[in-house]
Amino acid sequence: MQVSFDGMRRNATNAMNALQGNIEDMLKKYEYDLYDSDRQDLIESFNEAAMFVDMFNCLFDDDVDGDMNNLSDLEINRLSEEE
Repeated sequence: MQVSFDGMRRNATNAMNALQGNIEDMLKKYEYDLYDSDRQDLIESFNEAAMFVDMFNCLFDDDVDGDMNNLSDLEINRLSEEE
């Protein structure tokens, strides 16, 4: 079985960006139903996970032909702490 390392990283980035959008929508929808501390914890946890996936996208190996490329141009949208 062959697996595309680049494909997995692209899929993880896309999934994280979709999750970011969903969380952002929910934070707006339930703005007054969340404790500020819970909101802040969620934002910080998501942003930390996003940072680690972004770092994973920076890993590359020029000796692997066609895969394991530098995908540092892929970025995950962060949740804003100022809403």
